[in-house]
Amino acid sequence: MGRAALPPLPAPGGWPGPVFVMGATGTVGGEIVRQLAPSGAELWAAVRDPERATLPPGVRPVPFDVADPATYGALRGAAVLFAMWPPGTGVTDLGRLFAAARAAGVRRVVFLSILGAERLSFLPHRQIEQELERSGLDAVLLRSGYFMQNLTGIHAPEVRRGELFIPSGEGRTSVVDVRDVAAVAGRELARPLAAPAVRAWSLTGPQALTFTEMGHLLGVALNRPVRHVSPGPVTFVRTVTGWGTPRGLALFMLAEYTVARLGLAARLTGDVQAALGRPPIPFARFAEDYRDVWLREA
Repeated sequence: MGRAALPPLPAPGGWPGPVFVMGATGTVGGEIVRQLAPSGAELWAAVRDPERATLPPGVRPVPFDVADPATYGALRGAAVLFAMWPPGTGVTDLGRLFAAARAAGVRRVVFLSILGAERLSFLPHRQIEQELERSGLDAVLLRSGYFMQNLTGIHAPEVRRGELFIPSGEGRTSVVDVRDVAAVAGRELARPLAAPAVRAWSLTGPQALTFTEMGHLLGVALNRPVRHVSPGPVTFVRTVTGWGTPRGLALFMLAEYTVARLGLAARLTGDVQAALGRPPIPFARFAEDYRDVWLREA
């Protein structure tokens, strides 16, 4: 894959066709929709309940569920697709989706994967990548580091209490701002269509940080301490399931943070700079930009 920066978003009328966005009210899909809505793109937002979805003006809600092939007709007429692996679905669901997308006329799929998936064949993300690579579609693999916005989502209640309850020890994690991931996704969705190929971006921010360091930077932004507590595996799973986290998600989180504790999550790349022609957003700026999220319910 070349390292020339992706072209800017096209003017209205310059898009390859309608853009179908899975997870359009979620962390990454929602940010893609927010960034692309002012561009004049024809955006189709995949949601389970269109009447309850909150979307920017001009974005078309489309009823869709990757686990229900009866909804795949919604893809008909779309040119490009942003896809992700929804919780509770399987690799075969995504393989079936890619086949249906091609049959419906979709030309390109941008798939949200995870950093290092190419080296971990046992991961569902890598298996889904392989399904996409075999699909005959133009394929873009966004292999993303740990989202900074996890701290404004699932970990936000902890930050409001002044702690990060994360079993990572002092291992470093390469973190990335979702706004950068969405910006790369948007540029790839907008790029003129060509012969099918497979391209991959490994997306990280500029730093690999410990959660102790992240807590310190959060504390600076909030003007109050945020300490990192690193529990043992059993205590972590028991505690977060007690808070209401589904057990399957708790076990996935434990595995993810164990990788960090073992020192295996600190890889950094220059792909955000290469894709966007600018440096990635640093953690300190993220903390300042989102401080109201943690303060509003403190």
